[in-house]
Amino acid sequence: MVLFLNKYYILKNPEEIRNFLFENDHLIPVLYVAPEYIKKYFPDSQIELEVYRDPEIPEWKRLFVYIVVKIEPEEALEIMNKLEYEWWLDAMVKTKGKVSLLFKYV
Repeated sequence: MVLFLNKYYILKNPEEIRNFLFENDHLIPVLYVAPEYIKKYFPDSQIELEVYRDPEIPEWKRLFVYIVVKIEPEEALEIMNKLEYEWWLDAMVKTKGKVSLLFKYV
């Protein structure tokens, strides 16, 4: 599992990601196809994964998928709308609220 993640993603907290996916294995098919769709719309981007914990609610965890972009926020949002309609809206349902797709601007 971690091998395919290392190929397509920058893992911010690898051990935590592995444990999170072990507990939420329904996310693996979504993460497997995500780079294909993300790179279609953001070809020059990197993709980072990070398990986020709410400091006020320790049991609340979510996997953040960051699309690292070097474009203006308005342009990124316009492109994201296309990605959402083609793939993410359906994929998001499959994640059962455990994954957030976000931008990181550099």
